[in-house]
Amino acid sequence: MRCRPWAWSPPGRRSTYGTPRSRATSGRCPRASATGCRTRPSPWSRRIGDLLIDALARVAGQGEPEVVVRRTATVYLPDTLRAYLSLPADWAADHVFPDGTTAAAALVGQLTELERAAKRMRDAAVEHDASALLVNGRFLSERFGASRLDLP
Repeated sequence: MRCRPWAWSPPGRRSTYGTPRSRATSGRCPRASATGCRTRPSPWSRRIGDLLIDALARVAGQGEPEVVVRRTATVYLPDTLRAYLSLPADWAADHVFPDGTTAAAALVGQLTELERAAKRMRDAAVEHDASALLVNGRFLSERFGASRLDLP
């Protein structure tokens, strides 16, 4: 059974699916089970993508945070998937590394780490938004709260 590699693209960027590089690796993806492979993005890449999209909307125009989120979406996640997909299918399925793991287990570990990082990025962006809300609330209280000019 053949399947497509993950082809997630952040907003405003075109997917590279269909390019010569992606066609070269389009014949396989990590197995969902012993019966075949996924034809849709893995749960990890979908969750990571959703977290990065949310974080990107929140950090747009903020310099370094925006660069880190964009780089994770456009370089780190695709490179991780590409590295796995570049392995010969039989080697990826059967080869055991010296530490006892397989290529699929290494991929899962790397995607798990990327998901943790994406959650931290999104959570930091949400915290920033929440802080801005609290600062605005303090300003409004000072500005429009009880004043000496109020009539008794």
